[in-house]
Amino acid sequence: MDTITRTERDYERIWDAVDDLYGGWLNPEWPATNMLYNRNTGACFPNVDVVREKTNYLLRMELPGLTDKDFNLEIRKGELDISGKIPETEGTDTRVIASERTSGEFCRTFELPDDVDSEHIEASLKNGLLEIKLPIKPGKTTEKQIKVEVH
Repeated sequence: MDTITRTERDYERIWDAVDDLYGGWLNPEWPATNMLYNRNTGACFPNVDVVREKTNYLLRMELPGLTDKDFNLEIRKGELDISGKIPETEGTDTRVIASERTSGEFCRTFELPDDVDSEHIEASLKNGLLEIKLPIKPGKTTEKQIKVEVH
């Protein structure tokens, strides 16, 4: 048995044990369970980088194979929600031997810092990379600069 198959079986046994421990409340059809762990793919969170630039924050999310119609961006109550579905790449006459790419439904929520100007957020999708520019309000900053004297 290869390492990937052994690892998948280990995760499945652990997940089943946790589900048994809590009396079956981890229903795979319940969205919160899928957000924690997708039993079919092992993970359901697209990779994200968040970068602080001088005048904005930049959030980059990997969304391979998606178009702007395949996901939703929503800002509410100081949070940015990104949700959608990454399709499986498997065809009807194929069998996946190994897969490290995630697929399935996802939902990521990011709490916006107080200094973000949520009225001027911009998003673009190019070559499977979603970039969201979160501008910082002029004159606002969450960073403090402290001078430390070295003796």
